[in-house]
Amino acid sequence: MRLLPTATALLVLACAGCGSTPTAPAVVELNASNFDQVVLARSGASMVELFLPTCPHCQAMVSTVERLAQDYSGRALVGRVDVGSQGSLATGYRVSAVPTFVFFRQGREVSRLVGEDSYAHLSAALDAAIAAP
Repeated sequence: MRLLPTATALLVLACAGCGSTPTAPAVVELNASNFDQVVLARSGASMVELFLPTCPHCQAMVSTVERLAQDYSGRALVGRVDVGSQGSLATGYRVSAVPTFVFFRQGREVSRLVGEDSYAHLSAALDAAIAAP
């Protein structure tokens, strides 16, 4: 029998006791206060969705964006900006329609997609951002 480190054992016991599973990596909520530090200072790749909570196309993308955050955990950051409350970021990134997906590598924009899109298309763009020089 292999012994687990204490912290891991406690996590497993806590989950076993409540019947829940560990949570998937969350989509990072971005704003004017943390955007530069979280996205622009990052050495790796990021995908940032600029959205409005009341937009039906944005609402349709929630599960896709959450799945990307889970599938790319440890390889890329997946974040989102509510342009209704973060107008300066929307203006700074010339967002004229939502949802807008901006892909970054080492703090610089490498591509963007506008509108409701498929997991496969967003994933391919994120893979390209990861591979970008």
